[in-house]
Amino acid sequence: MQTLDKEQKNLMYLIIDEISKNKLADEFKLPVDWVGMWLFDYPDIVTNPMDLSTLKEKINTYAMVEDFLTDLLLIWDNCKLYNKLNTVRYKEYC
Repeated sequence: MQTLDKEQKNLMYLIIDEISKNKLADEFKLPVDWVGMWLFDYPDIVTNPMDLSTLKEKINTYAMVEDFLTDLLLIWDNCKLYNKLNTVRYKEYC
């Protein structure tokens, strides 16, 4: 099984840190608090949640850079999946 080297992992951390600096990334830094936000259908719709903090925690588990990128894109794919196309949240964050 292929493993990532230190340089690849450092680049992943850097990518997450750079994304996190953007104000629009605030919505994606932590897991969705679907209970606190009364989004009780969220776990039925988003079956594979992802956020930047979880992505960062998983860096040492990735065998390939592509796995990391898949999870990174999953953050915004989930946003598009849950939010309606014409909503402000979709337009601004997804």
